[in-house]
Amino acid sequence: MNRPRSVCVLAGVAALAAGCGAAGTSPSGEAGSNRQPVTIVVAPGKHRFDPTELRSGDTVRCRGGVAGAMVPHAGSGVSGNADGVAGSSSITVVNRGRVIVVECEVF
Repeated sequence: MNRPRSVCVLAGVAALAAGCGAAGTSPSGEAGSNRQPVTIVVAPGKHRFDPTELRSGDTVRCRGGVAGAMVPHAGSGVSGNADGVAGSSSITVVNRGRVIVVECEVF
């Protein structure tokens, strides 16, 4: 029985993100913001986001892959790897405060 391991890996990525302070218990975004966390999908490569576009608690996923991670609080970073049916992917999300850097690779 060939089942994709992506579900287990994504659960591990979520646990890793929670361990880095990006757990869903803290509010997302600026103080006083009612904006709900969002999920965005990025193409493979390196991307930069302004904190008004992407906020702590949002989820970023790689297009063409299964890797995903939550945006951590400023000064933190997370990374994850995932294996899918057709290939693998990795993602790194670093919140530098004034810019959020996302790197996505699909193998």
